[in-house]
Amino acid sequence: MTNTEFKPHDAVDLTNQDTVFLVLEELGIAHMQHVWLKTNAPEHEDAKAVEAQAEEFFEDLCSILAGRADPSRVVANGWAGAALAAHLRRALKKEIEAKLALWANGRTVDAIDDDTTIVLALRCYLECVEKLTALDAAEKAAGRKLPAEDYIQVMAGWSGVFSGKHETLEIPDAYRV
Repeated sequence: MTNTEFKPHDAVDLTNQDTVFLVLEELGIAHMQHVWLKTNAPEHEDAKAVEAQAEEFFEDLCSILAGRADPSRVVANGWAGAALAAHLRRALKKEIEAKLALWANGRTVDAIDDDTTIVLALRCYLECVEKLTALDAAEKAAGRKLPAEDYIQVMAGWSGVFSGKHETLEIPDAYRV
């Protein structure tokens, strides 16, 4: 009997929004596990391993999105790399420029390379996930529940942009970064 939990994923089709949704969701989970441990239990015996795993997952996804992953891991359809980065520059211009303003000495989104564009876009996504998680915690503390459709809208918005199905980021304003 084969344990499907450990079965390698099929090749990632970066133009399939459902697939990108799942990949981004996995990245978000790994990131938030690290954030939670860093905030609540930095001395935990697994904290460094969880941090390393989250960073490794982030770097791996960057290489997939940049078109540098092993060809067996990504469906060859021309979306990774320059095509994706050009789309992200347009679709996430405001979000990426806000990140650039923090450290890029006046550089604009049009003046950064493809790899930097992809990294900043993923960092914006993770910041959005952190915001969603914080708002969810605040709602729980107040005895309320965040609407499930908020999570779906956030994930559908980001996966729509990364897969090229959306020309702009379409998420509720409360979760914009």
